[in-house]
Amino acid sequence: MTRPHPTLQCPCDGAHCVPCFRYDAPPEGEVRFDLGTQGSYNREVLRCKLCAHYVSVHDMDVSALYSGEYVDATYGDDEGLRRSFVRINSLPEDQSDNVGRVQRIVSFAAEHFGTRANGKLRVLDVGSGLCVFLHRLCRETNWKGTALDPDPRSARHARETVGVAAVCGDFLEVDDLGRHDVIAFNKVLEHVKDPVDMLARAQRHLEPGGFIYIELP
Repeated sequence: MTRPHPTLQCPCDGAHCVPCFRYDAPPEGEVRFDLGTQGSYNREVLRCKLCAHYVSVHDMDVSALYSGEYVDATYGDDEGLRRSFVRINSLPEDQSDNVGRVQRIVSFAAEHFGTRANGKLRVLDVGSGLCVFLHRLCRETNWKGTALDPDPRSARHARETVGVAAVCGDFLEVDDLGRHDVIAFNKVLEHVKDPVDMLARAQRHLEPGGFIYIELP
């Protein structure tokens, strides 16, 4: 199965990649998804001997994963989304990743924008999911948040439970997003085939002088 990743862009074209891990069944703890594998499960992690870059190779169909299957397998339904949202927001501050995350962004924005950071900056959260991050960010500031998610239930949850504007769609396909002072990719880029393309597209939705926040696991 070992082969260069189809979207791997590097001078050596993956010629120095060697296998690190190989799975013929879902590893313990992995959420089960229906990925069109017809009963087979083949996944491999390669590592480049030159630059130490890791790349995942698989034969699974993930085209519909984030438009429905991810929420189905992770939260179950609308009520499951709401319960998870409430549970995470109820965590003590010393156990919440979002507390530190929001503090870092607000602090950076104060240095970057100056007094403008106290106004109604526009922030777009790409892949909003439970919308815990955007909820706290807007609660701690005067910013106007917009959630973007490919699953209609997540978009509805952001709109009805969190109370922010929400758009349902694929970031690479939606055109009417307008411009924003801050665009957040909070644990999103590791889920897409071509993160460079996604970041390049973000430029058209970023206000001059704005910034992009990126977080990876």
